[in-house]
Amino acid sequence: MQPAISPTISRSPVLAPAESIPADQVLRLALAPLTDWVFEAEDWGERPELGLSVQDMSGWGSEWSRDRQIFWNPQPPAYVFKWDFSVSAARYLRINLTAAPDYAPLTIRLGCYRQTAANYYQLLSEHVMYHDGYATSVRRQSVGFPIVVDPKCKTADMYRLLFVAKPSEGRTFGGIDNIVVQH
Repeated sequence: MQPAISPTISRSPVLAPAESIPADQVLRLALAPLTDWVFEAEDWGERPELGLSVQDMSGWGSEWSRDRQIFWNPQPPAYVFKWDFSVSAARYLRINLTAAPDYAPLTIRLGCYRQTAANYYQLLSEHVMYHDGYATSVRRQSVGFPIVVDPKCKTADMYRLLFVAKPSEGRTFGGIDNIVVQH
């Protein structure tokens, strides 16, 4: 059974301090202690309305897990999509991305939330990661955040990754291989 995932386009990358998030849009992960959880981005599947498609990466080397990635052709007006998930005892988050000559810079926001009522979450803390997107040849790169350095994030009930593309002339795409949550 495929997990319920809902990356969605948002018109604004700004998150409200308290926001209603439907329960079926939060991917809940049950992790055994001391194990890493790897989410393969291509499991989002084809989502044309978001500019997401699955791309075979075997022609560019063996760096990509399962030889595939999500190829992102960011859509106006906001060039944004988000992914909400819940996991306990997370210590480190790593996002494996693709860099290429025609890939746009990305701002990736990690929001840590606490549930305040049914379907309502309060933003506790937010951290920003950057990925230039550019490389002279197609290759995989990683960005990450140590969740344990922020006490508010350590006790979060839900996390949100917000991907914001900054397309410019000749650099318009993005690629996501996988997201790793480490314990």
